[in-house]
Amino acid sequence: MTNGFKEHEIVRVQGRDFPVIGGRLRIVHELNDKVFIGTELVDYVIDVHAVVRASVETTRGRFTATGTSSGARDPKLADSIIELAETRAVARALRYAGIGVECCGFEELGNGEVLDGNAPMRISIDPVLLAKLTPEETKIIRADLDTVIARTRALLDEPKTKAYFRDNFKCPEPVKALDLWYYNIVLEELPYEKVNAMYVAYRKKKGPTNMDQYGTGQAYTKGYTWHLKAEYLVETHASGNIEKGITVLVRCLAHELVHAADWLEDERYKDDAVGSPEQGLIAEAALGIPNRGWHTKPLDESLKEWRAKRGK
Repeated sequence: MTNGFKEHEIVRVQGRDFPVIGGRLRIVHELNDKVFIGTELVDYVIDVHAVVRASVETTRGRFTATGTSSGARDPKLADSIIELAETRAVARALRYAGIGVECCGFEELGNGEVLDGNAPMRISIDPVLLAKLTPEETKIIRADLDTVIARTRALLDEPKTKAYFRDNFKCPEPVKALDLWYYNIVLEELPYEKVNAMYVAYRKKKGPTNMDQYGTGQAYTKGYTWHLKAEYLVETHASGNIEKGITVLVRCLAHELVHAADWLEDERYKDDAVGSPEQGLIAEAALGIPNRGWHTKPLDESLKEWRAKRGK
């Protein structure tokens, strides 16, 4: 699949195609008479990590994205983590602007692992949330998210799950559909008021649903990105029940994939979730995914309790 990219603008890793940023830049300038690209350094700890936010403005509108890099993730470019974070941010913003939306950029992969032919996939942490976490907490949360990805892949690879996605969403290989979204999944702080306002808007548009008994969810799809709530994961760390927090995020990924699988298979892309929240609930029940959990406290309060438990 080239999608306008030239052969020399695509790198193949583990059987998948990853366009380089130069290809996206060429295409966006060919399609638009005027293009604005701006970047901002959001967070930087020397020799540790860098977070950059990029904005791309085309005739279709303005699109923003963040990019991160670290010496641990990118050991072979450890002396250029700001530049690498900026490149990743611009690549992601261009992707949101419609330039190769289904293709993760080559630069977004961990440099060292890509060169070794073994690129790990990760859920990113929103810069605002990252600023609230200590280095120790960030390391713990990243390990949690790696576990979430591994368990989600295992769930999606089960015969029962594959049959369900094949029969209901024309998607015989849900793991492959998930792969398209790896670098568009972000863990962030999502206050109750923010998510509830989105749900209220949905109800006004669609009318009462059987989701009313559940209230707001732990995740939502918007702008080619799956947004996962961090509150419950942190709360379960504070309560000592992290297994439940991880299970809930696995459920969230399976739930959001239900909204995307139908059109990912047909290579049709939209800027929002497809279908209704009920579809996700039906899929959860059919696949036997454990019941959801709900956070009861603001993130800051759970962080405080977690630190007290660790004696911090």
